Amino acid sequence: MDRQRIALFVTFLASLACASAQQGDPFAIDTVNRIELESGLAHGDYRRAMDPEATRSLGLSGKGTAALGDWDVGGRFGYRRQARRGVYFSGVADAYDGNPYFWGDSLSGDWRDDVVVAGASLHAPWQNGRRLGLSLDYRTATGVRTSDPKPLYRLRDAAISLSYHQQFSPRFALALKPGYRHVFEENEIGYLSQNNAFVIRSRGYGSLLEGSLVRMDRRRMSSDWHLEAGIQRAGGAYVALAASIRTDRVSEGLADPVPDGDYRRSTFSVRGAYPLGRWTPALSGRYFTGVGESFLGSLSESGDYHYAGIQHVYDDRWEGRASIDWKPRYRSPIQVAGGGLSLNGDRQEDALSESVYTHTDARLDAHVAMDFRAFEMHFGMAYRRNLAAAAGTTYPTRLSQSLFQRDFRYATADALLWEVSSRWYCGRVVNGVDNGFWLGLMHSGGAASANRRLVYAVSLGIDFNR
Repeated sequence: MDRQRIALFVTFLASLACASAQQGDPFAIDTVNRIELESGLAHGDYRRAMDPEATRSLGLSGKGTAALGDWDVGGRFGYRRQARRGVYFSGVADAYDGNPYFWGDSLSGDWRDDVVVAGASLHAPWQNGRRLGLSLDYRTATGVRTSDPKPLYRLRDAAISLSYHQQFSPRFALALKPGYRHVFEENEIGYLSQNNAFVIRSRGYGSLLEGSLVRMDRRRMSSDWHLEAGIQRAGGAYVALAASIRTDRVSEGLADPVPDGDYRRSTFSVRGAYPLGRWTPALSGRYFTGVGESFLGSLSESGDYHYAGIQHVYDDRWEGRASIDWKPRYRSPIQVAGGGLSLNGDRQEDALSESVYTHTDARLDAHVAMDFRAFEMHFGMAYRRNLAAAAGTTYPTRLSQSLFQRDFRYATADALLWEVSSRWYCGRVVNGVDNGFWLGLMHSGGAASANRRLVYAVSLGIDFNR
């Protein structure tokens, strides 16, 4: 059963991380008990249009497991305070979460965010080669811009997942993990402002609605059903399949909400690994397709105002990866080293503005992890090369050039990416696991032409494992 790991500090280069793109072994078990305090800084101009110019964050997190008889119980918690400087346009919690129906105003500014997460898990004892598990996770976040007209958001994110493990024989095992996630986000903008601002509603990849700012309220409800299945063979070989269906409904107004846009996305993925002695080759693939529908209002002959949906937003993405890891035969500071090659494609279309953005790129990466007893280190580097790109807009809008064309240039730029992390332990080893205090440092970055983005993080923690 996967013991979900809560990561409170999320760098803004996570999507470009140099580590392996593998999601990992679905049969892996995380039993680390830890409390961690982490502080981070990200800055630079190699970024997407609505990413902040700079981000500072401070977070506290903890996780642990305990045995109650034959049952295993786990818990997770965390809090993060975040300050984002120079956020352009966006007035929602995350304009890059996949939903093209977001909004903002004509001004930019600095944001303050507070995020709280909590989770719990329960796993029944093994009986006749079977085991059941339950995991609950909850996240709440609030954010406000410090400058007028002071847009704000409130976000609630709840998830539940079940797990079923079946050990057919000493050589084969099966894992099933269905789950459901629900996200509710509220946005408010307006009230009193001395600035001459106006609201812009993105309705795809170029189409929009805009108007003078008085006061507006927005709601987003998202549901995500997912299922993961895996088969494992003795020796560590496994194959895992996953599928999910996500539906979003965006509406405006509180007392009498009106529909603004619907978004539906289906995702399919497969991954597998087959250890061969010291070598572990792995393959993974992922494909998702998204469809957006905007609601346009009109006045009927009877004088009633009604809304009709128009399907005009399309998003198709695919990615494939082949990688291999190597472990030394004898005791060595090198724990694992490896690399991989990835191919990715993306096509976004907005039929109303007649906008199409397509690109294909390849990425070559390598990584190494080392352990010097009280000191651990990980280094990764990748190079992304654009293979093909095309963009066109028949009816450009205010957002076409300021947002989507900038994001397209970011996605198609040849880039060098890197990450270095280290951890010093000052404790003792219990049952082969580190315990005691530790200090961690992390640096990652990306560079394309003369633009760079740098991320730094320092963390202090304590592990208390059984």
